Amino acid sequence: MARRKKGYVHYNHNINGTEGNDHLSTNHDNDTVQAKGGDDTIDNGNGRAYIYAGTGNDIVNSNGNYVRIYGEDGNDSISSSGNSYGEIRAGNGNDSITFNEGADA
Repeated sequence: MARRKKGYVHYNHNINGTEGNDHLSTNHDNDTVQAKGGDDTIDNGNGRAYIYAGTGNDIVNSNGNYVRIYGEDGNDSISSSGNSYGEIRAGNGNDSITFNEGADA
């Protein structure tokens, strides 16, 4: 659902995965991605997002600003190339994290 504030359209999507292996993507502001179980791939374009990778060996790629990524359990690969504040919490497992050197992380 979109809402308008000060000339901008803000989206609020809830994107839910399954207990299987999913490929989920988002490119809007204020989206929440909950991948759940399985070995998932999650792609976030330029939007703000809350990403919960869930259990499993997940791949998370984000270009957005003000993104919060929660890897949760599993051996995850998390990449964030946004330039503004974000938060990454890897969770349990052997995780790989890369982010933009100039980011306020």
